[in-house]
Amino acid sequence: MIRLPMVATLSVESITYIDLTGTLQTLDPSQYYVDLTSEPARIVPMPGLYWPYTQSYLPGSVTILYTAATYALPVVDSLEVPLASPFAITLSQAAAFMAGTVLQVTNIVLVDSTGAPVPFTNASSVLTVNSSYTGATLTASYCIGNCPATITQAMSLLISYWFTHRDAAEANPPKAIEMGVESLLATDTFDTFGYQA
Repeated sequence: MIRLPMVATLSVESITYIDLTGTLQTLDPSQYYVDLTSEPARIVPMPGLYWPYTQSYLPGSVTILYTAATYALPVVDSLEVPLASPFAITLSQAAAFMAGTVLQVTNIVLVDSTGAPVPFTNASSVLTVNSSYTGATLTASYCIGNCPATITQAMSLLISYWFTHRDAAEANPPKAIEMGVESLLATDTFDTFGYQA
């Protein structure tokens, strides 16, 4: 098993290796499985297969190109209200962006063709509107992100603390904020290859 030493892995683009003849090879994606649900992400050979042999004791003989990040991506979605009840519409781009991944959908704004705001209720990225909008095409603007809420809370605490305490030295600097941030980040710290990321 190969563990990727970065948080929030989104995708694996390629795996290359130097074979026993010294030739650079690209491993076929059908030969391995990427588990993006674990933290850190893991890569294993497909059942019944094995990793290919590489040059022994050659540092850097295996290279993995992958994307890892947290993000807040602004999205504009065109949505059509169904003709029959319930008059519910799904934020389709949010659903398709990262299938199987828990996303946070925030800052939803729904407007009609004239730009007038449309009232709605939201349940798991499914918006329900009044029957007067039957068959209408509405535009939803929103952000989707995968940054854990504990990290954003820790950032808010630290930024607030630094804003309030801007002096280089204080007689009695408060310490409680440090413990609060440490507790918030404790669940998002993992150990890979003997160091923490």
